[in-house]
Amino acid sequence: MVVNRDVIFQFLGNSKNFGSRNSGLSNYRVFVISEPQGSVKKQKVNIISVSYVTSVGDSSFTVAKYIESLQEVKKLIEKTFGVETQFKDSDQKRKLYITIPSQSKIPVIIDFEYKNISKSGKSENEGQRYEGEIIEKLRQNGYTSQTKAEEVNKNQDVTVTVNGVSVGIEIKSNWKAAFGQARLEYVGNRWKLKDTASDVFKKLVDDSKLIDWINDKWYVGDSPYTPKTNPDKDDQSMLGGGTGYFKSIDTIYIKDYYSNNDYIHIRDKGFYKIGMDNPLKIESRLLTNFEPTSAKARLRVKAVGSGKYDYVIEMYLGSLSESVNRKGLDGDLSFLGTP
Repeated sequence: MVVNRDVIFQFLGNSKNFGSRNSGLSNYRVFVISEPQGSVKKQKVNIISVSYVTSVGDSSFTVAKYIESLQEVKKLIEKTFGVETQFKDSDQKRKLYITIPSQSKIPVIIDFEYKNISKSGKSENEGQRYEGEIIEKLRQNGYTSQTKAEEVNKNQDVTVTVNGVSVGIEIKSNWKAAFGQARLEYVGNRWKLKDTASDVFKKLVDDSKLIDWINDKWYVGDSPYTPKTNPDKDDQSMLGGGTGYFKSIDTIYIKDYYSNNDYIHIRDKGFYKIGMDNPLKIESRLLTNFEPTSAKARLRVKAVGSGKYDYVIEMYLGSLSESVNRKGLDGDLSFLGTP
């Protein structure tokens, strides 16, 4: 039998693992095979996109079931087709690479996307999915009792306890994700931070004179258009729907924003120490200081799910060197110490 993308796609469609929502791994719902368009590289022809859709919520059961399901699919394909497979993480999804002996340089890729729809109808994003997966891993290994982010401390994604010492760890699925945000509002023909903004954002805006920059970029004084209290897609279009506006800022504000945590784990960069202290006494050869070398603020109208939008200013890393502990919480957890 010739093994290729179409054969694997048909196999998945007929597998009990991808049946109705009431049987087997019922949450596998959508299959889309990427077709070449224009000058799309040949490798992209071999992608099978799979959405894992559930409405259980962000419980440890949901995440555990997702992880279990991915492993079952991996073993099933290896056993059926006699091929080698390997999971790799991209910025947004978990990808299963399937090496076809006759096409070793062009693997078939199953591109999994996790879509967790809460009771409110809001979709859980990849960052939330990844947080849940790491928290579940820490819970199963005895480092925490949490089942979801910020359950113990609203300023810490996860609070772990090692040898009686409790510390906070921030979890990021992608170093290009936002590292903190504050909402904006339009009052008296001027943009301002909402009162709920953190002290770090208030200081950032004051020190960097960002309010003038925001009002310059989003100037609507001569227009009949007035930004709505509850923004929508029209506001996004009127204020610049693309990627928004960026301005360089000092990295100190991102470090200050996460100062309530002792460590930070970033999936595609590794595990870092925040600040001077190392309360878990992790070996220095396994730890890098969290020291971004550049940062930027981003102004945009952000879609937040369920057709809702916010006016926001966000902070992003401009550059960050990889940690010496590249695997971090994705690898062996023993570097943390004994729970």
